[in-house]
Amino acid sequence: MTDDTRVAIISTSINPGDQTYYREWAEQGDLVVAGDVSTHKHLPRYVDELGGVYLSPDDQQELSRPLSDVIGWRSVQRRNLALLYALERRYDYVVSVDDDNLPSLGWVDAHVAVIRDGGSIDVPRVSSFTGWVNSADFVDPPTIQRGTPHSRLPYGSYRYHDSTDVRPVVSQGHVLGDPDVGAATRLLDDPRVESVERGIIVRPADDQWAAFNSQATVWDGTWAHLAAVPPGLGRYDDIFASFFLEAALRTRPELGVHVGPPAVTQYRNEHDVHRDLRAELCGAELTLPVTDALTDRVIQTYADVTSHVARLLPTRTVEFMESWSVELTRLGIEE
Repeated sequence: MTDDTRVAIISTSINPGDQTYYREWAEQGDLVVAGDVSTHKHLPRYVDELGGVYLSPDDQQELSRPLSDVIGWRSVQRRNLALLYALERRYDYVVSVDDDNLPSLGWVDAHVAVIRDGGSIDVPRVSSFTGWVNSADFVDPPTIQRGTPHSRLPYGSYRYHDSTDVRPVVSQGHVLGDPDVGAATRLLDDPRVESVERGIIVRPADDQWAAFNSQATVWDGTWAHLAAVPPGLGRYDDIFASFFLEAALRTRPELGVHVGPPAVTQYRNEHDVHRDLRAELCGAELTLPVTDALTDRVIQTYADVTSHVARLLPTRTVEFMESWSVELTRLGIEE
């Protein structure tokens, strides 16, 4: 990474206690943390000592009251305000992270390089007969990436292509240890990832979908406005953001999505897996209707996405998406 490359690392904290992993993140970019009403009282000073930016609840209300109000409090979607802060400042890259992940040394530089260098990386482009790529097929032991419809799993049956003509605009790092799987997979298998077998590139223009998450993901700054995670979708907020991006890339054969080398080891915050399962039902039910509604559509703006899927989504989700479009217009990102 060149000295003048600007990387924003955005996160939130809805868990009590000092989030010491922030120190590791702050060494790899400009840390921007959107606080919450439940954030530990010492975290603002801790982030400041790391040279980062802490956005208090009042700061977030001032940044965008409509967005703040529709998101609500004690919500992981507060990270959208950190994203808005980064978009205002036109960062070259935006990295979304979770506060219970320990980052690998230098992983941000590695994934930025994937986006910057594009076709010079030695990674295959993959596709499947189902139209879906399960990126967790490429870790050991294989599992199922959260958000991948079970009815569309290709079970390892992939076609491999040259990728030298494709530049990723997003690069997600796999998670070692406790991976990002759905609650049903956790209940049935409780997987533990030991290693990554290979990186892959998915090109949406190949009529392919691939769910990816937001817990260790690097976005090209020119596309980072699509990283917004809408409320009202439970644990599918970041999954639907991945679909919105891929819908916009379906008419751009020169662009793709990369999933590859491990970014973090996850030591999960305490979860109630049955509660997680309930929080995934809405998103799981809507995945295929939403992706079908976005197939064969020309998506040029976030407003285009909203118009095509609004009838399918919860009212709160649509209210957020409409407010997000207003903010993008204000920033001159989308006219």
